[in-house]
Amino acid sequence: MIIRRALQGFFLLFETIRSTFCILMGRPIRPKVFWDHVQNQTVGTRQAYIYSVSDKITDSVEIDKLIDYRRQHIPNAQIIATKFDVSPHVMHYPSHPKEYATTVNDILGMATTSKM
Repeated sequence: MIIRRALQGFFLLFETIRSTFCILMGRPIRPKVFWDHVQNQTVGTRQAYIYSVSDKITDSVEIDKLIDYRRQHIPNAQIIATKFDVSPHVMHYPSHPKEYATTVNDILGMATTSKM
């Protein structure tokens, strides 16, 4: 546990120094570059999001914003989004088996249609 905390502290310090350097040098910060890419990628117009408000890893507010942005800015976007109030990160099925199964069936149905 102590080693884990020490490593987390080291990586936090490293990321803070790296981000500060990027700002001083006028370079984009990695999380912003990543998120801009996620928002604007156009590899496919079929997308599915299954997420939860109580997720401690993924911020549901940011996912809501991403979905809204992609629906507004990606032509012909086909987006399925299911947001649960309470379920841990990537553990939606045990908490909501019926709703999760319905969403997965919808996703598979969307993926197997010929319209692109």
